[in-house]
Amino acid sequence: MLADAVADFAGQDFADRELTILHDGDDAAQAGILAIATRYPACAIRVSRVPPGPCLGELRNVAIAAARGDWICQWDDDDRYHPSRLTIQWNAAQAQGAAVCYLVDQLHWFRPDGVLFWDDWDREAYPMNLIQGSILARRDVIPRYPNLARGEDTLQTHALLRATRATSSPFHPTLFEKVGVIR
Repeated sequence: MLADAVADFAGQDFADRELTILHDGDDAAQAGILAIATRYPACAIRVSRVPPGPCLGELRNVAIAAARGDWICQWDDDDRYHPSRLTIQWNAAQAQGAAVCYLVDQLHWFRPDGVLFWDDWDREAYPMNLIQGSILARRDVIPRYPNLARGEDTLQTHALLRATRATSSPFHPTLFEKVGVIR
């Protein structure tokens, strides 16, 4: 699945981007990940290895610290991404003056069954009416992820909501923009 996620990153139509791949695997995992990353020499892809042990939340914090940009986008290795995902979210955030942008639509494809489902998270109750794992946000407003193996993005989204409401931000008063990728 990592190979597909990296290919989706390489195929993005948003030019100014980098991918930081962080893993805690062994030498064989490192070699395999480097082999995938080097398929795309024109893309800024960096691979970092950390000692085993940290939970997913802490790994996300390490990856954010290693990223070079002012904006951070969660790019999971087990998801597929539309070629305009970054452009759509970036344009929505810029148009609204938002510091944070989430998606509200996603497709779930169950390959063995050939079944595709569309999830419209905008129908969920606020503040869970967005896909927590689809964040694009300014680095300076992202709180640390909780050190959890699962559910870290949900708790981080709640912390982000609290943090942005409690500060006097130079951004759009709502701070959040939600966009659907299906038009």
